[in-house]
Amino acid sequence: MSRVLHNARNQIIRRYNFLTHRGVDVVKEENKVSEILSHSDGVVFFVGNEKNFSKKKESYGNFVILEHENGYFTLYAHLEKIFVVVGECLKQGDIIGIMGASGTKRSHLHFEVRNAKNKRVNPTKYLDAELPKDREKTAIRYQIYDNKEKKWLPLVRDNESYAGIFGNPIGAILIQSSFPIKYKVYQQKKWRSFDANKEQDMNYIPIYGFKIICFKNLVYRVHFVGTQWSNWICAEEENKILNKKRAIDAIQIRLKED
Repeated sequence: MSRVLHNARNQIIRRYNFLTHRGVDVVKEENKVSEILSHSDGVVFFVGNEKNFSKKKESYGNFVILEHENGYFTLYAHLEKIFVVVGECLKQGDIIGIMGASGTKRSHLHFEVRNAKNKRVNPTKYLDAELPKDREKTAIRYQIYDNKEKKWLPLVRDNESYAGIFGNPIGAILIQSSFPIKYKVYQQKKWRSFDANKEQDMNYIPIYGFKIICFKNLVYRVHFVGTQWSNWICAEEENKILNKKRAIDAIQIRLKED
């Protein structure tokens, strides 16, 4: 039985090809849609469509990305309806949404598996089997809510670019990590504390300060509206970045290898 389709066996209508098709397309039965299930326990990393996910032209339609305990990702595309939100913790078999034809012409599920390095791997054998149990690599990923655009911006992975658009205040920050992290944001004249990888109560109010606390060799910096980047701060130090007159519009986090 399928781990991603409700009460169904996997019927593959398009197979994985690492050159032309980096996922596998499945249906429940011809002309029948299905509820889409979480493949494994995980955290919702992204909910949206290709227009606000990547600069590359993708044909995902409405889709969801989950990250799992081993650092792997699963992606569920072409959904008609989505029932989960960013940061939500799911168990294996929880309903993510309803199969659809968004971004394509025929109702089906486009399913992808990506490893901890965000490299797509052949997902066929995982349609009815567990993901690898061993974590591949220490990793940190983060994204921000853009108050001006009123949407979550694409996920940023460690040592890539930064999260944010200069001039657009940040209203929320989500961090997912393979190791324990606590972080704080300064909103409404007070500090609010969060734990990475946990469901959080977001209020989408401009953030004026930011601080990360962990025991890894991690550094971070922020950009305030109309100013320059702050200095890099080591997460092991008791430092925080605060500007009570200007909101943060971008953050950047880098994980140094041990």
